[in-house]
Amino acid sequence: MQPPLTIRQRLSGLPYRLLIIAAALVVIALITAPLIGGLPDRVRTDNVLLTGVPFILTFVAIILAFAFLIVVAAKLLNDNVPPRIYQVIEWIIIGGIVVGVVGMFQPWTLFGYQVGFLLLFVCLLAFNVWSHVTPRRIPQAERVERAL
Repeated sequence: MQPPLTIRQRLSGLPYRLLIIAAALVVIALITAPLIGGLPDRVRTDNVLLTGVPFILTFVAIILAFAFLIVVAAKLLNDNVPPRIYQVIEWIIIGGIVVGVVGMFQPWTLFGYQVGFLLLFVCLLAFNVWSHVTPRRIPQAERVERAL
């Protein structure tokens, strides 16, 4: 049996290019926003896609940064989480999604909608990350013992 990997070994080979590209996109968005804002109103209304360039660049940068976060979480947690704990966390996230949906669609209070939306948003992001993590494998001999 080989010794467990250190954190440094687990994090080797991360796709830092994603972060570099995300940072470049944000810089480009920050540069283009005032340029596009300075165009005449007629040009901006006729070229809606051009007006949305800073938003699109920032949105793509956020997606790239989130993809990097998923890779980091997967490299740190893969084969480190016991299956039982993995399943409990997964069910907590799914429960949060259900509660968030119920909170969003209840007709009584705006507060329930706001909290439900935030809970749903956070739990969907968490589920996206958690679905890329694999639980620790149970050795075959231990599975046979548990079955008996």
